[in-house]
Amino acid sequence: MIFNHHISMIGYRQALITIGACVFLTSHLYANSFNLIHDFGTSAESSAIGHIQGFNKGANTIFENPASLYKISNKSISLFNTSVMNMVTYTSLAYAQKLDDIHVGIGLYQASVNNIPETKEFLTTSYFDYKSTITKVAIQKQFNPYLSISVNTAIYQMKMQNYSSKGANFDFGIIQFINQHELSIIARNIIPLQKVTYTNSSDDQYNATEHIPLQFIISNKSPTPYNIDILTQLKYSRQHLLPSYGLIYYPKWGPYIEFRAGYKNELSLALTLHKRYTIGLVMDLFGLILAYSYEQNDYLPKPSTNLFSISYNF
Repeated sequence: MIFNHHISMIGYRQALITIGACVFLTSHLYANSFNLIHDFGTSAESSAIGHIQGFNKGANTIFENPASLYKISNKSISLFNTSVMNMVTYTSLAYAQKLDDIHVGIGLYQASVNNIPETKEFLTTSYFDYKSTITKVAIQKQFNPYLSISVNTAIYQMKMQNYSSKGANFDFGIIQFINQHELSIIARNIIPLQKVTYTNSSDDQYNATEHIPLQFIISNKSPTPYNIDILTQLKYSRQHLLPSYGLIYYPKWGPYIEFRAGYKNELSLALTLHKRYTIGLVMDLFGLILAYSYEQNDYLPKPSTNLFSISYNF
């Protein structure tokens, strides 16, 4: 969509200044941080463009920037499931609905590992499961054709053997159109010093905490005269700046299909920087959105990650 209406850049500059100040003030607070499992990826749509977030069309945008819920005309449901390294299973389910002049949504994102062996003196004594869950509840309002804002709560939970954890925080999202450019700003876990608290059901004295890490993500999507959108993103996470780049090609011969490619920088759990290339495609068949993405990983027995996601807007 092309907007001829001129929008002042003052709000954009103020947002960047605010984000920069928050990053500076909080960067030293998060030495031991809780693992945000949805950093792996929330849909094949965004993974195919280098995990650039904020531009999905379905309910799964609740895990990225819920300000994009304005694109849903009535209701939407999204599903995502994949297995990595034949061990870790990622699953998500999201639902969103328009209510008068707002959108509301709820999403559940989970990473799980089953039958992990517990050993003693080289012998397996038992098995246990690991499960980490993020639940998000969002509300979004579009104030005019050029500005959409969202707020959502994020609840973090983990369960492993006798250990469990729980914590919560809030996210804030903006979608703003500046001429032909679509700008996405996401601030995750905006309340400082919030923690996840660990307990042990077999030890009442046990208590441990981890900080819930702050994240800022600024993304931009710009059209070109050649049926190609150019996307850029800068993500601040765990005191690192992580740029990503993506392309979306809309072929004239296939109005319902998009070819996607991307390049991203990402952090491992050990805070090691990895650079990845991604490719994929998206098909929008009258509200049924089918997405696929491919990228390589460092797991030599199976060095490729294939992601599939589906959304249905009805």
